[in-house]
Amino acid sequence: IPVVYGTRRKGGTRVLTEVSGATNEFLHLVISLSEGEVSAINTVYLDDVASTDSRFSGLVTIEKYVGTDAQVASAALISATGGKWTANDQGKGVAYVYVRLAWSESAFPSGLPTITADVDGKLVFDPRNGNTAFSDNPALCVRDYMTNSRYGRGIPASALNDHSFKDAADYCDGLVATPDGTNEKRYTCDGLVDPDRGWLGNLRLLLTS
Repeated sequence: IPVVYGTRRKGGTRVLTEVSGATNEFLHLVISLSEGEVSAINTVYLDDVASTDSRFSGLVTIEKYVGTDAQVASAALISATGGKWTANDQGKGVAYVYVRLAWSESAFPSGLPTITADVDGKLVFDPRNGNTAFSDNPALCVRDYMTNSRYGRGIPASALNDHSFKDAADYCDGLVATPDGTNEKRYTCDGLVDPDRGWLGNLRLLLTS
C-alpha cells in the first residue's frame, strides 16, 4: 500500500466490486488509496470529473475513510452486499473510499469510470511543537518514514537527533520570493512512497524534495 506525503491526486486498488438492486443497477466499489492515517480525502473524480458535478446528481454516493486504526466498517456497504462486506472489514490503517454508482448510460457512457481522489497525506510528528498533523515539510516526512515501523525504517525516535530535524524543518518552511511577487515555502514534499522500493530507495526519493 503506498504512502502519501503532502497532497497528491491518486487512484487506488479495487478491493471490492459488487452489484445490488432488482436489476443489478447499483455498483459498489471499495478502493484502497494509501496507508493511513491521512489528513483528508478531498474531491473524488470519476474520469477526471468531480463527483459533485451535476451530471452525477442522484447517481453517486461516496463514503471516505482516512485510515485510522479505530475506524469501523461501512454500515451501508454491509447492508448492500448481503454479508460479503462485514463488520470485520474495517480497513484499519488504510485510507479508502466506498463508492456506490447507480447505472446511467448518459452519466457513464464509457462504462466503469476511473476513480481518483485528492488526498492530503500522512499525519506526521513535528518535534518543534510536539504535534502530529498534516504537513508537506520534507524534513518531517523524512522523520516519519525513518521512525514508522509499519511501512518505514522503524528507527526508535530516541535514536534520532531531533535538533537536526528541527533545523531542517525550519529551513524548509522558510519563505522565498517568487517571480510573480509572492512568497512560498522553500521546499515541500508532495508525492508517493512505494514500500516495495525498499527503505533506502524511498529515503533517497524523499530527500530529492
